[in-house]
Amino acid sequence: MRLIRTLTDRSCRLTFGFVAAILGTWCAGCQDRDAAPRSDPSIDAEPANSHTTRIRFVDHTAGSGVNFTYRTGAENSRAVLPETVGGGCGILDIDRDGDLDLIFPGGGGFDSLGRPIPGHCGLFLQSAPWSYVDATRASGLAEPRHYSHGVAAGDCDADGFPDLLFTGFGGLQFYRNQGDGTFLDQTNEAGLIDRLWSTGAAWGDLNLDGHLDLYVCHYVDWSVENNPDCPGTRPDVPEVCPPRQFRGLPDSLYLSAGDGTFYDASRDSGLRRDGKGLGVVLADLDGDRDLDIYVANDTVANFLYRNMGATPDGAVHFEEIATESGAAFNELGTANGSMGLAVFDYNFDGRPDIWVSTYEFESPALYRNEGELSFLHVSQIARIVVGTSSFVGFGTVAGDFDGDGDEDVLISNGHILRHPPYSPVRQPCLLYDNLGNGSFRNGTIEAGNCLSVPRVGRGLAQADLDGDGDLDVVCSSSDAAVCLFENTTRGTAAISVRLIGRKSPRDGQGARLTFRFAGGERVFLCYSGESYLSSVIAGRLCGLPAGAGVATLEIEWPSGVRQQVPNLSPGACVTFVEPR
Repeated sequence: MRLIRTLTDRSCRLTFGFVAAILGTWCAGCQDRDAAPRSDPSIDAEPANSHTTRIRFVDHTAGSGVNFTYRTGAENSRAVLPETVGGGCGILDIDRDGDLDLIFPGGGGFDSLGRPIPGHCGLFLQSAPWSYVDATRASGLAEPRHYSHGVAAGDCDADGFPDLLFTGFGGLQFYRNQGDGTFLDQTNEAGLIDRLWSTGAAWGDLNLDGHLDLYVCHYVDWSVENNPDCPGTRPDVPEVCPPRQFRGLPDSLYLSAGDGTFYDASRDSGLRRDGKGLGVVLADLDGDRDLDIYVANDTVANFLYRNMGATPDGAVHFEEIATESGAAFNELGTANGSMGLAVFDYNFDGRPDIWVSTYEFESPALYRNEGELSFLHVSQIARIVVGTSSFVGFGTVAGDFDGDGDEDVLISNGHILRHPPYSPVRQPCLLYDNLGNGSFRNGTIEAGNCLSVPRVGRGLAQADLDGDGDLDVVCSSSDAAVCLFENTTRGTAAISVRLIGRKSPRDGQGARLTFRFAGGERVFLCYSGESYLSSVIAGRLCGLPAGAGVATLEIEWPSGVRQQVPNLSPGACVTFVEPR
């Protein structure tokens, strides 16, 4: 099993980002849904110090048994904002048979009276590498109550079977894993009675009591009644109103009571009451062992919450410091349309950096961690801003796709407008190959035809689906079938680490892995909330550079326990139980 992490990226020229900020635009595109996409210069642009990427993917969807399409309701003539959000992907071992299974939120639609209609979720159990069985109906997940967007998996009762939380328009839905292949709706019993429009969510032990807590992003106050007519490029065709038209909703923090229930601690914990949240990650960004919170907001400043620690009674308080830390805005000091998130140490300094996928004509944001929760926007320095960008980025993951010891970035793109004026609705993925010198190269075209196929991309998740030691990818699209991409790159064998917590959370969320070898070290975080509306519970695949040889691993568990593991060789697949 492999814990995945996520990253986001898209190219864009600085001048276009500046013009977009000045004009207050939030979207762009140029062709309708059925038109062939034009060539985008940001795909072909190549830095002078580039090399040919070794990363290769092939589409393995056909014959896999995974046949699932997220429904947005866009077939209706009335354009509504929920149809733009899309759905995520989940990768986890539902039945504890050692194979990674797939879960997909179903979306929904609206009837003639404007009432939401839930769409069917999808659960696919792996029977063999690249072979899955549809187990949706037998699982109890087939009939959701709300129009769903995201999935967040977490073993809330530490029984070894991951539970599921679905976000969406209408409220949260929490399903407890019964351990026999079925799920029981426990939303009300768990106290997760949240009716606001929810998007991204993440589980993590925020007060270090050993139990998983929950952060939920809320979007805007759109409703069927609050759905103004917005002009588009075609006067006779309705267009989706931009999020700037609506007031943002406050996020929520639910702390575990330790008995399977949760209570709302949003106000007491110091959360802000504004924002337009789409993505959230819970990660120890300052190395003090507790989880901090970073939130991707759409068209307003992003949030960074410093964890100030827990009180003896389990309460926890946060200080919002995004503006002073340098992680709230882009390099021009303006807010982006931020969507997906990833955390990774791209420059090997031992400090986790933040990656944010953004809207078109905005630079994807790479915030370099300078220490003590101070960040510097370095997208241009890292050569991510190449050419002009018409891409609208959503799901994003960071991982060592070519086994060379550094983590690369993959982004799923797709427009939100029905008829964008400057770029196509369907867009290819973007792959950024980490050169290992603090910069990246666009390797999309060389990596395989499956990445270049235009889609209305949304969710993205990565894990070693077939157990061959490299990272594969699952990608969801709006109103199109999900795709499975097999990584066929052959590089240095990575080390797969699976954690089983005792005092810490069962799947090791919040742990820090430090590999030390001759000539250097690599740091990996086991964090939650990766990508966009997506979730992964799997072993952490850690790529070390060629020639690293035997490594020593230090595990820093959330409980404070430190565990030393010597003599790990490349290609090892190991499981560690937290020492008592």
